[in-house]
Amino acid sequence: MKRWSLPRTYFTRMLLSFTLVLVFIISTVSTAIYVYVEKVVTQTVENMSQKTLSQISYSANYMHDSARNTAYTLFNDAKVIQYMYQEQIDYSDMVQGVSQLRTWSDTNSFIYSIYVYNEKLNVYLSTVGMDVAMPSDQFFDTGIRELMKQRALESRSLMPIPRSTKLSINGVIQENVVDVFTYIIYDLQSVDNEIQGAVVLNIKAEYLQNIIKSLLSKKKTDQGRLIIVDEKGEIVIGSDDQAKGASLAENGFIDKVLQSDSESGNFKAQVEGQDMRITYAKSDQLGWRFIELVPYQQIYAPLYKIKWTTILVCSIMLVLGILSAFLVSRQVSSPIRQLVGRVTHLTKSGEQARDRGELVFLSESFAETFHQNKYLDLEVKRHRKSEMLRNYLMYNGQPSLNSVSLSFLDYEVKLTTDEIYAMILLRIDHYSELIQTYSRGDQSLLRYGIHNTAVEIMASYEKLEVVDMEGEYLVILLNPTEASEEHYIDRVASLLKQLQSWSAQNLKLSITAAIGGYRDHITEINEEFLELQELIKYRFVYGYQSVINKSMLPNCNSQFEASTQALEDKIIAELTGGNLNLAIQSYDELILMLKQMTYNQIISALIHFIYVLNNRIMTLQNNSPAKFDVDFQYFTREIINAETLDEVKNRFVLLFKQIDLGIELKSTGRGQLVINSVIQIIENRYRDPNLSLNVIAEEIKLSRVYLGKIFRDATGQSVADYINEVRIQQVIKQLEHSDSPLTEIMDKVGIENKSYFYTKFKNRMGVSVSEYRKRHLGQK
Repeated sequence: MKRWSLPRTYFTRMLLSFTLVLVFIISTVSTAIYVYVEKVVTQTVENMSQKTLSQISYSANYMHDSARNTAYTLFNDAKVIQYMYQEQIDYSDMVQGVSQLRTWSDTNSFIYSIYVYNEKLNVYLSTVGMDVAMPSDQFFDTGIRELMKQRALESRSLMPIPRSTKLSINGVIQENVVDVFTYIIYDLQSVDNEIQGAVVLNIKAEYLQNIIKSLLSKKKTDQGRLIIVDEKGEIVIGSDDQAKGASLAENGFIDKVLQSDSESGNFKAQVEGQDMRITYAKSDQLGWRFIELVPYQQIYAPLYKIKWTTILVCSIMLVLGILSAFLVSRQVSSPIRQLVGRVTHLTKSGEQARDRGELVFLSESFAETFHQNKYLDLEVKRHRKSEMLRNYLMYNGQPSLNSVSLSFLDYEVKLTTDEIYAMILLRIDHYSELIQTYSRGDQSLLRYGIHNTAVEIMASYEKLEVVDMEGEYLVILLNPTEASEEHYIDRVASLLKQLQSWSAQNLKLSITAAIGGYRDHITEINEEFLELQELIKYRFVYGYQSVINKSMLPNCNSQFEASTQALEDKIIAELTGGNLNLAIQSYDELILMLKQMTYNQIISALIHFIYVLNNRIMTLQNNSPAKFDVDFQYFTREIINAETLDEVKNRFVLLFKQIDLGIELKSTGRGQLVINSVIQIIENRYRDPNLSLNVIAEEIKLSRVYLGKIFRDATGQSVADYINEVRIQQVIKQLEHSDSPLTEIMDKVGIENKSYFYTKFKNRMGVSVSEYRKRHLGQK
């Protein structure tokens, strides 16, 4: 994916700048206007909603006050008291009392019905229904009977109870119901604390519902809703039908309103999958919450026209602004473009002008030339200094002190020739792998990274130079500041450990170091380099990332020669005797003894051991049917090229195991057991299309090459050919006993390469499969 970048031409930059400024100004102004209008519209809707809720709250409080006053008036009326508590009432008095109650009901438009309860007579007087008085157990309003039982233990305060009662039309009780708010006022006079008499007012819920609908219709809102909930969050009444209003109770916005301590407020919520503006107010008298839900779509409907009008006006302004910007930019950029064309023609760098930009190109052309010249001077000096130091390090002879001093002075070498100096040799481990992995340029960058890091880590030595030998070696030359050579070696070893750790972590390179001692004569620099090359060979003994100094060298003597020969004979005897583990243990003893010898003695001893082992194996192979297939010449090259004794041991252990396996197979008859195991695996698992030599070799823990060889020697054919032979035999059996399609048979026996099988079958049987079926089995 191409990375986006700024335009390079001055004209395009100016045009883009003008355009971006215009877009920013127009977008900012239009957004600010739109946000302000949106805020005003939202605030207006909220104010209207609060006003509506205040009116409904006022109406509800008015209904509540009127109902309470009416209830108290009736409860304290002498006639009503008589109807509540007398033990005997004439029927005519009951008729008169009900008539009086109906007068009360008719004079109050919001009263639906009035009941008077007499516990002694166990009757209800009601303003609705055909009967003047009805026994309690036969009274049509079963809901009030349940409430009377519940109210016996509640407070005397009059509060509305939303419920439904049966509808009365012309005195006839219907099956339909009507929503009412019930107020009950009663007196407890019995010892059992039971209600002796009560007045019940049923207020029409329609009264509030009509007010709600009237207010909503004035607002001309067809999607908004208004509900009233009590202190428990249950919906008392709503602008739509009760069933639909009840579903709102499942929404969390009601809980949020109930938990609010504010008398009023608003917030945004999602109700029935639609974003709503929730406005609420609280009634202290009733404890009700009045909630209005207005869809955001309805609130912002007027803004849509404003939005599109604003977009149209802004688009026209933007087009006119871009046209003006184009004309101005073209006029201003014309001289710049002509100047760039001249410079491009002179410098032949048109691509750079397009890539960098015209103004940057003009300003950088001269600066770049200056920096290039300066950089080239520094690089030439650094290269020449490194080349000079390499020449002295690899000089075959002894230069004069005067020539060295003059060369160091000419190339600004930091070392002082008349002071004690020291040398450190760095060797990159696994260098043969490195040159196969990285290009020459990358190798140079890696060495440069080591060079810079060495200078930084050893910055405490002010007189220090690092020389890249353009191979696996780097040389550090310095004038030490320590008084004693031992102190110097300890300090440098610690710094080199830091260098090794950094290289391993950041460059993924392992480095071995050799520290030389103090030297007085700078003219002997080449001799010290040769000595350190011999010293660093002891990486072979101490391993990768070791820091070697001359005190770690072994004493040169030949007292171990007889002992090493004895160990060699012991290893060969244990190996040919089938004692692999003992042979490896004896090898470890041999290596422990070799570590006390010089590098050249170690290499000579290892080559001598390989020679002895080769002679013994060849003798064993000539005098027995055992075949070991060991290339000792290749093995010797591997040992000589090995960089550490650990690598040497790994190669010898593999060789020992190969020899041990050859001896074991021939001496114990295990070869035939292996062949039998392979045949059994093939016959049991020929249906597996993935069955192969690799799978079998991995399963029985043998080398794939070795297993293939011993199987071919024993059977005269390869493992793959034997698998195909078994499968062909199984196909023939299937053809003899089944008329299934050939492809289905081949799938059953694990054959995936159908065309290859056809060829092998024809070569094996002399005819094609279809002809075989037709001729030999009589099938079509």
